[in-house]
Amino acid sequence: MGPRHPAAAGGGERRASGGTARPGPWPGDPPGMQALGRAALRLGRRPGAGAAAAGRGAASRAGAGAAPPGDDDAPAASPPFRSLKAAAREARAVEALDLAGSEELVCLNVMCAKLGEPCLCRTSVVLGRLRNLRRLDLSCNRLTALPEALAGLPRLAFLNVAGNPLEPFPALLREMAGLEEVVVDGALLRKYAAEWRRLRAGGVGVRVAETG
Repeated sequence: MGPRHPAAAGGGERRASGGTARPGPWPGDPPGMQALGRAALRLGRRPGAGAAAAGRGAASRAGAGAAPPGDDDAPAASPPFRSLKAAAREARAVEALDLAGSEELVCLNVMCAKLGEPCLCRTSVVLGRLRNLRRLDLSCNRLTALPEALAGLPRLAFLNVAGNPLEPFPALLREMAGLEEVVVDGALLRKYAAEWRRLRAGGVGVRVAETG
């Protein structure tokens, strides 16, 4: 094993202001490599990073006009937000919101009768601001009702309510003009079989959630 190079001798690892370690030139490197390393550190990047970035840029430009296989016009799907707080901060950007089994739906309002239980206090307020929301997952939250704000979201097309003992049947589903698909669990499907049939007759798909 070769001798260790102390940080004081050749720069060792230097840390940027954000805390990321950057390799410095070692004393045993050829003079040319040491100079290159020092220049790269001054520019805030690793030696050779410029060439790698150029290669990536060229590859990106070469494929810039390529469409996803099988669908020339489909835009890339936005990753879902997974927090009510994050969704509230960027309301206009939210197209998908995943709140499956979310602790944020547990009520912390001491003035609410459902303190410590699943509640829609904060959820309803935030959902009312998400005018571009298209997909919402509320599964596995033990909800007995759905947020009334859902009826005012014209672009909401997909809704997952599996794992919630809804009581009674959420009639607002029939008021959601943009709704295309609802995911339920077996218990909900059996309990409200007639209502799901009516939804299907109106053009809304009803699917049973897959169990792992």
